[in-house]
Amino acid sequence: MGKLIVRSTRVKLGGTLYSAQVKAATLQGSASEVDVTNFESDGWGEIEVGLRKGKLTLELVKDSDLSGLDTVIGTYFESGADLAFELIPADDTVSASNRKYTGNVKVTEWTPISGAVGTVAGGSVTFPVNGKITAATS
Repeated sequence: MGKLIVRSTRVKLGGTLYSAQVKAATLQGSASEVDVTNFESDGWGEIEVGLRKGKLTLELVKDSDLSGLDTVIGTYFESGADLAFELIPADDTVSASNRKYTGNVKVTEWTPISGAVGTVAGGSVTFPVNGKITAATS
């Protein structure tokens, strides 16, 4: 089986493609563990899955036109509204081996200016997923 080399991940925020301004993306899901150990557990701990949650981390490379991505993120940061996201790992062709992940995030942090002399402006942001992460194969 071939290995996936990350080259052309599609990143959409609010329905707009921003792949040219994202150099890394991580979508993570986790679930809390609920201890259900009892006297018949034979000395072993038992757990069930509790609430699930997710987070989307993006490493950004800002372009010289700050009216695009910067304005979108800033607007959602100010309003507190849900920002829809869509990630497709390899390209625009969605399939069983190249799923499209969608959901909504809350913009809980934003750094409009970040960089040092002689470096590209950008930075990393992490947004909590608000609700469910869905994975589509078509």
